[in-house]
Amino acid sequence: MPIKIIALAFCALASAGSAWAGPAVQATTPLENAAQAYGQGRTGTALDICLEGLEANPADRALYLYAVDILPEERSKYGALLDAVNSRTPGAAADYAHFLGLCKIYRTTGRLTDALPNCKKALSLEPTLWPVYRELGLTYSKSGNRRKAAEYFSQGVEISSGNYQAHYHLAAEYEKAGDRAGAMKHYRRALDLAKKSAGAAARTDSDMIAGRIRRLGVKKETVRQPAKPKPEPVKPAPSPAAPKPATFEACARDAAEAERNNEIAAAAEKLSACAALAPQNARVRYDRANLLLRLGKYEPAVEEYQRAAGLFVKNSPQAPGGQPGAGDRSLAASCHVKIAQTWDKLGDREKVISHYQKALDINKNDLNALLGLAAAYEARPDLAAAAALYQRALKADPANARAKARLEELNFGLLSDAELLAELKERRAADAAKTELSEEDRETVRNMREAERHGAVDFLKSKMLLMRGFTVSRETQAGTKLLLTQAGFRTYHGHLTRDAVQLFEKKGIRLQDVFVLKDLKGKPIFDPAGKLTGDGMTAYWQARDGAKSWLLPHEAPPAPPDAAPPVKEKDPPEVGRAERDGYREISEPEYSWLLQATECPELTLTEKPREILRVIKGPEHLRYFLCYIDGAICAMKGTTKLALYVEGYRAGDTKLSKGNRSTAFFGTGAVEKKRFCHNGKIWMGD
Repeated sequence: MPIKIIALAFCALASAGSAWAGPAVQATTPLENAAQAYGQGRTGTALDICLEGLEANPADRALYLYAVDILPEERSKYGALLDAVNSRTPGAAADYAHFLGLCKIYRTTGRLTDALPNCKKALSLEPTLWPVYRELGLTYSKSGNRRKAAEYFSQGVEISSGNYQAHYHLAAEYEKAGDRAGAMKHYRRALDLAKKSAGAAARTDSDMIAGRIRRLGVKKETVRQPAKPKPEPVKPAPSPAAPKPATFEACARDAAEAERNNEIAAAAEKLSACAALAPQNARVRYDRANLLLRLGKYEPAVEEYQRAAGLFVKNSPQAPGGQPGAGDRSLAASCHVKIAQTWDKLGDREKVISHYQKALDINKNDLNALLGLAAAYEARPDLAAAAALYQRALKADPANARAKARLEELNFGLLSDAELLAELKERRAADAAKTELSEEDRETVRNMREAERHGAVDFLKSKMLLMRGFTVSRETQAGTKLLLTQAGFRTYHGHLTRDAVQLFEKKGIRLQDVFVLKDLKGKPIFDPAGKLTGDGMTAYWQARDGAKSWLLPHEAPPAPPDAAPPVKEKDPPEVGRAERDGYREISEPEYSWLLQATECPELTLTEKPREILRVIKGPEHLRYFLCYIDGAICAMKGTTKLALYVEGYRAGDTKLSKGNRSTAFFGTGAVEKKRFCHNGKIWMGD
């Protein structure tokens, strides 16, 4: 016992001498322990503590959110471990923290098209918390859309103006965009707030923010310092101690550091300097071209890829026969593939075909070139040439699912109506006297073939005791093949629909949302009768294989991850009309808050004749206009009360009373509380 007391006293003394300010306090919870480790710069240890705590209590929401906050931006083991915690947390599908975690986990693994919808879902569930805006801003920033990133960081500052991190992220985004004044303003505010915050992490961040301010100050002095005429000095003899010019290795390290910090434009500029230091280095030009592509600078990217391709071939060791070595041949082909993909974005089909062909001339088995050229011939359309290329791709990679699917689809497209009608009759899906093929018949054959390609016959064998009437035999050069009949396909379709519903529910989707899911192209997965559509079967197969193949009702089809930010266009004429009629624009978070605070469905607010809210489709996103001016054309009894909801939100008043019944008063019974809407309709108190 005395030994234990001495040990405890020693721990207390050690704690008192640590970097923590104030009296030493023993951390007692996983969150406190993790925060202490993180404040000492031990991020890995902090995350290990978080995961250990979440293993014991997956529902510890505060600990999970802290782990999400400190999760490194680069790929690490912790993302997958947090995802596993997320998947087994009870009630996660209705909690914004679940979607916020998925957003960051996907972003750190480069899956930006999956990250953004999850961030937006978190925003729809909880539009008043700073972490939601932080993750949205960081996701847009990583995708290169600085305008949207700054927009969400600005909204985060509005709702959390006393949070130094909110000001820091906004300042960093302004710095990336070259807005020095905006960056300095928010860096200084962040520094003031960080100095007032408790904890070692805040003190460390204070030093880092102060460094950023000093760096921007030095840049200002360098730019503004007037040039003074000086007499021509006598040039001293070169000194051995004189500083050496920057080396290529140092330049490459600086560029890599800038890219790690997501300063893409700065990294591209540094790589340009590196290329000047090493003109024959192909890799530096290839890497710079990749960055230019991310910035949407397509023509300069093409030029760099062209130079890189030439250098890869020129500088490569020679293989027997005078050809470039295999490694450099592959990289040179990759350059031409990138050029073809870039010209595809710019809509020049002939250059697309030319550069895919150049890639194949260098490396005849380049799978990306084979598939890309096949797709280009499909678009031309030259279906026979496309089919031949898909066959070449399958020869190079027999398991390639994309080549198999496209070849099957092309072969199907080359069948005549007579051949399809004969197959329909063979499958007992059409009357023997039928003479014309309908579009529905064509879709039926396509769906049957697709089902067979995904193992429908074996699936039925595993489910059914008897297969009589479900298949017919066809003799082919490869042997006997079993084809689904109409009865077999209907049975398979029913089983597949039930399995799909169960799968989507296991992924945390509520049953009422399952039947309104869409695939990634925005097409319904289930028809009005609750059966899987043809597109829905494909989405289910992809989901079964572990891919994110569905969109929730609030999610929009994703843009390509390397798509450039859209060019801002003029306001549509509906905006001017709305403003003249007394409407004022509100932000997306304000709109989400309004629906939550009033308990009004959107349709109730937008339907005529009231039309309290107008939703206008802009060139980039939906815009929301609220009837705001008392006495305006749009104003009716009580409608301008909604403006007070928005004003309260902007002032930071986001509290909502809980419960559905009021407190009893002077012996009267409690009555049902009503907000602006009640049971889906506007309630005016009458």
